[in-house]
Amino acid sequence: FYKVEYQKRAHQEVEKIFRVLFPEQGLAVREEQIRLCHEMLDTLLGEQIALCDAGVGIGKTYAYLAPALRANKKVIISTGSKALQDQLYSRDLPTVAKALNFTGSWRC
Repeated sequence: FYKVEYQKRAHQEVEKIFRVLFPEQGLAVREEQIRLCHEMLDTLLGEQIALCDAGVGIGKTYAYLAPALRANKKVIISTGSKALQDQLYSRDLPTVAKALNFTGSWRC
């Protein structure tokens, strides 16, 4: 029961993150991004591996960063370029962390 209830609350929190907190930071609501985030959250909570294919511009980065930071799980993020690594570390992680009031740490 506890696990199911925790998972339900986590999914409700994802809705709040993407429909309230991120828009307060000037980010648009993107339905595909929210669906992908729910998939990522299920994967993290189930301690599984996910391989997802998503189109350009739906916000994949925030869709996996938000649940990873919220779940406080270690994740490995593989990028196709050094430029994307730099973007993740210097722009995307701080933006998501600020929106979530995340006070932990991350490292590359």
